[in-house]
Amino acid sequence: MAFTDSGDPQLLDRDVLLHRLREAEQRCEQLIEDAHDMIYTRDLSGHFTYVNRCCEPILGYSLSELLKMDIRQVLAPEYIELAQRMTHAKLAGAESSPYEVEIVRKDGQRRWLEISDHLLFRQGTPIAVQGIARDVTARKQVEVALRESEEKFRFMSAAAQDAIVMMDNDGRITFWSAAAGRIFGYPRSEAIGSLVHNLLTPLRYRDRCQKALSHWRETGQGAAVGKTVELVALRKDGVEFPIELSLSSVYLRGRWNAGTIVRDITDRKRADAELRETNAKLRAAVEKIEKKNALAGILSEMREFLLACSSAREVGPVVTRAMKHLYPDSEGALFLLSPSRTDLETAARWGGFPEEEQNVFAPDACWGLRKGGPYLVEDIESGLVCPHLKHPPAAGYACLPLMVKGDALGVLYLGARSGGPGDDGRKWLADLREISSTVGEFLSLSIWNVRLRETLSSQSIKDPLTGLFNRRYMEETLQHEIYRAARKQHQIGILMADIDHFKDFNDLHGHAAGDAVLLELASFFKSRMRRTDVVCRYGGEEFTLLLPESSLEDSAQCAEQLRAEVRNLSAIYADQTLGLITLSVGVAAYPSNGTTPDELLRAADTALYRAKQEGRDRVALAGAASALDPRASDGEIPDLLHASCPRT
Repeated sequence: MAFTDSGDPQLLDRDVLLHRLREAEQRCEQLIEDAHDMIYTRDLSGHFTYVNRCCEPILGYSLSELLKMDIRQVLAPEYIELAQRMTHAKLAGAESSPYEVEIVRKDGQRRWLEISDHLLFRQGTPIAVQGIARDVTARKQVEVALRESEEKFRFMSAAAQDAIVMMDNDGRITFWSAAAGRIFGYPRSEAIGSLVHNLLTPLRYRDRCQKALSHWRETGQGAAVGKTVELVALRKDGVEFPIELSLSSVYLRGRWNAGTIVRDITDRKRADAELRETNAKLRAAVEKIEKKNALAGILSEMREFLLACSSAREVGPVVTRAMKHLYPDSEGALFLLSPSRTDLETAARWGGFPEEEQNVFAPDACWGLRKGGPYLVEDIESGLVCPHLKHPPAAGYACLPLMVKGDALGVLYLGARSGGPGDDGRKWLADLREISSTVGEFLSLSIWNVRLRETLSSQSIKDPLTGLFNRRYMEETLQHEIYRAARKQHQIGILMADIDHFKDFNDLHGHAAGDAVLLELASFFKSRMRRTDVVCRYGGEEFTLLLPESSLEDSAQCAEQLRAEVRNLSAIYADQTLGLITLSVGVAAYPSNGTTPDELLRAADTALYRAKQEGRDRVALAGAASALDPRASDGEIPDLLHASCPRT
């Protein structure tokens, strides 16, 4: 039918409307074709009747291929039933809701799709399903990574000995680790949601904490953020105790949140207090002795040297020098209790003390130790002579037991030489009796101070369970070894070892059995490594070994021999053998795998992760394509792994 200028206006309007409708349809079709999401139509049996261009890159099939396919041919088998169930639900009148499925592309690669579909009706009868599918693979990968990260965090927080606490912008606790429950006494159910300063802070500090929280809420900064500070905390039972706190802030959804690591430092503070108390007593003893005009200078000098001593071995020469000045006409010796506390050993001798005298004797061989106080003998003929003296001096002697808090540390022996000043040494003994308690107390506190300092120094660098060096000491030592290796053009080997299936020991036999495994392995490492090597407990069931002047090949030999020999270990707990112990080991070397501690440890850790991923009980080298499988034939393992361990 043709339209003329004199045509019906209504017909002309309809023509315009049809034209506009066609344009709108074209625009709609163009939008659908250009969409970044899959848009499709399929009949009720599942066959595609329409697909837009985006389906090709997502599914990997051409449009012509897809129009011949059923949706079940692209779905992962385990999601076919879900798709059918969603279609049946819609046919039964249920509301449409998005759901996620996995599809298998033409090249076999799997992708995740989020699908929103609905029924198409003709005269009230459903005839097809129309849907939009969005590729959410990247999001799913992030979700998986997030779950793995959460699992790792959960494991680390459960294994940590320090408390891990998190709080929101209002200061309310949002995370409470198992160690936090042990340290503070609150179960998780009571801690979560509570204000951290009301729960853990003594009343007299709460105003200060609230002010600090107010400032942190605004800026995310404060005295404790990014630093390690010491504070006083409150347990559930009302007991206050000292803590060491590290606080980090993170800005989430427009609000500051905080993560805190809390360490109970009660034992350390107690040791510090004992050290201060000992030093205070030592200073008091020195002040008392310094009042003795003739002896003041000598004792003051001895005090300075004893305070500077870093080990008990250095005490002997200091005491020898001082005693020669204090009692120039006497002979003497210093005996110190051995670490086993079963005998005393000679630490120093002076003034002609006989070499043939016993160098080692039992504590009950000295009357001074038996009595627990100074023992002076003026007359050798009538007095009881200590059994540890084979050749007592003719002019008398004194044994001054060195004791602190009832614990014996040693004995200071002083003997008057024959023909010395005063009535056969009686005047010498009278003078000694007058200051014997002061001298004995002074030396006792000095030796106690040195041994306490040795203990504190050891605790700061040693793991309390295994006695191995801790992570902090290892990292500092590695930095020093890198400087030395760079200067001398040497290499350094780094072994990162992890006990395979360590969780099984704890689950089957309890954590005490797991500790027995760690102790057995620590003893093994100590016996197998050189004195120049450094063995540390890196954390949990992980150990790090530093091998100075060792190449990657030598380190690999050592790692393989250690791995093989560990299989022969037999940890026993409660008269029960705990089973086979195996190691996975990652090997790296300076400078081939890095020139900084972080790079080297990361390389060794990555190699360790590969060894565990590829089956455990094997050695993996940093930069190698795969771990070295000990179950392979001899011809498949490099010869360097069959050589004897160069560390032994």
